[in-house]
Amino acid sequence: MRVGLLLLGLMLSACGGGSGGSQVSGNPVMDFSVSTTPANATLSTRFMEHTKVMVGFSGGGSAGDQAPFDMQYQYLNSGNFSSYDHAGCLDGTVPITNTSCPWWGAWQENSSTRGLFATRFINTAKARTWNSVSRPQIPFFTYYMVLPASGLSEGPSLTGETAALDDQSFLTTYFNDWRFLLQKIGNEQAMLHIEPDLFGYLKARAAQPGDIPAKVTQSNPDCGGYANDATGFTKCMIHMVRIYAPNAKVGLHVSPWNHTSAGDAASWASFMLALGADQGDFLVTDPSDRDADWYRLVQGQSGHDWDVAKMTSFLQWTKDVSTTVGKPFFLWQLPLGNSYQNNTYQHYKDQRVELLFANIAEVRDAHVVGMLYGSGETAQTHVESDGGLLIGKTKQHYISRGGD
Repeated sequence: MRVGLLLLGLMLSACGGGSGGSQVSGNPVMDFSVSTTPANATLSTRFMEHTKVMVGFSGGGSAGDQAPFDMQYQYLNSGNFSSYDHAGCLDGTVPITNTSCPWWGAWQENSSTRGLFATRFINTAKARTWNSVSRPQIPFFTYYMVLPASGLSEGPSLTGETAALDDQSFLTTYFNDWRFLLQKIGNEQAMLHIEPDLFGYLKARAAQPGDIPAKVTQSNPDCGGYANDATGFTKCMIHMVRIYAPNAKVGLHVSPWNHTSAGDAASWASFMLALGADQGDFLVTDPSDRDADWYRLVQGQSGHDWDVAKMTSFLQWTKDVSTTVGKPFFLWQLPLGNSYQNNTYQHYKDQRVELLFANIAEVRDAHVVGMLYGSGETAQTHVESDGGLLIGKTKQHYISRGGD
């Protein structure tokens, strides 16, 4: 328990007395209540020293100290790798800025200080406080590079992003970039989330990952003995974590695009086992990448809303996949929209914050050990624009679960 329960009275005061509401900037009184108790938030198996359902976020620096978050996540994605020298970015002949160096995601430094983005993110997470007490957070990296760096089209096409794995030149640079990130993490604690969507497209391309060619051994000296296919690619990615970042945890992304279809959980579990997901530490999935009412009002798409029945169906899917693979899930990039928003730019409504915090026992029973909230696109509701609901719910969740 990182913050002593002697601070309970201060914590209750910080979230509106724990009575379930607070007036926020003229908005209607928000309901901060959650279903958490120490019993229904307790995990069957602790994860990275946590014994209760964890909460994380993605957002600005100040938000991270306003609630007892357990994790903060950060995308690493770019059209260029860490070894790419754009107009002298790596050799130090030009100033290092976001505009002059396009690899913003990880390494925008000169040759002597490459990789500071990752180390700064780790150090920021370690230095987090809450109520003036040290409360380190776990840095959670989402490594999403195949699509943007390959320049290929999105999807399972034989000429699309999945084909990048069979390009020796691309895959050599990709593995070098991955190794560099792991070396920068070193012995620090961190979580590594590999390639959202990629495994969904690989699964759509072939029923067995062994049928998808990849230039694995030719591209990486760390991959000797692994198969030259998508299975070998994934297993080597995990293997490299064990070599270069031994205190980090790593997990693959499971795309829930067809989770309501009969047999989808079993199909995914089989595919993930073939990929070697059981050699990792966790699984990741994303119930939605945008706020439900943004989809409805801006895109004209219905069906992205959630209710108890839809949440229950989704959690049954995670439980079924997790049970077979033998690894817990993190729900990632959860929309921050809520019922108090007015469906304008960065204030769209969604239901997932309120529903998941209202059903923590069901979340835990679905083998979900953590929830990571963050906007998937600029127009979405985010932690600084949601009226304080995520921060309030996280505070109350922490207090009600008895700390940890």
